[in-house]
Amino acid sequence: MTFADGTWGMSGEEEDYHMLCPTEGPLQGFGLQRYTTKDDIFKLFETGNTEIEFIHREDYYYSEQEVIKQWIISVKKA
Repeated sequence: MTFADGTWGMSGEEEDYHMLCPTEGPLQGFGLQRYTTKDDIFKLFETGNTEIEFIHREDYYYSEQEVIKQWIISVKKA
């Protein structure tokens, strides 16, 4: 599992590629966090010796704008 882009608090100045300290929400105060876009998933997990079985996204709503988004990715050896 990994946080998806658009997760509540994942805004502000990035320290590195898709890595920042959340400025609000339940992840605030836990230090650096990384989020992943759908394009990133294919770059990271679809290599010459692995293939993606499925990608699923779960969204947990605290309110209309306050959402924790997570990717669930299943990868297997090719």
